[in-house]
Order: sequence, then structure tokens, then C-alpha cells
Amino acid sequence: MEHEERLVVVFAGPITQADFARSVLEGHGIDAYLADEAVGTWLPWYASAGGASPVKVAVPESQADEARMVLANPGNQGELESDECR
Repeated sequence: MEHEERLVVVFAGPITQADFARSVLEGHGIDAYLADEAVGTWLPWYASAGGASPVKVAVPESQADEARMVLANPGNQGELESDECR
């Protein structure tokens, strides 16, 4: 049986922000997965207390530090620096 790496949550928020974060991470070559996507969207109070930040973005533990750096400054590669996106 192959050893599977533990996933670590690097972001939690509304579905639109979580999906964007996942896309940014994947654009940087980081494997990213959404957790609690359906429940967090339709029944957020089941995913987290008070329904706050119900959808999570998880990455393999070995990529967690890099993912946090990318999310802290998503424009570092120019993908968010266009005036058309503001």
C-alpha cells in the first residue's frame, strides 16, 4: 500500500474565495483540494461553527509552507497585477 501524505488546511472562506485560492495554488504547481465544498456552500453551519469560513483549501503537508507564501502574496507572479482585474 502506498503512503499517502497528510493534507493541511491553508485557507478557509466562502466558496468563491476558496475556489480562487485553489486555482492560484494550482497555477503555481501546488496540489490543492477543496474540503467541505458542498456542505460549506449549502449548509455552512454544519461545516463550521456559526457558518463562518466553511470551505477549506487543503494541500499536501510538504507543500504547505509554499502554499501559505503564495496565498500571502498571490500577485508575486503577475497574475493579479493587471489593471483590468481591479
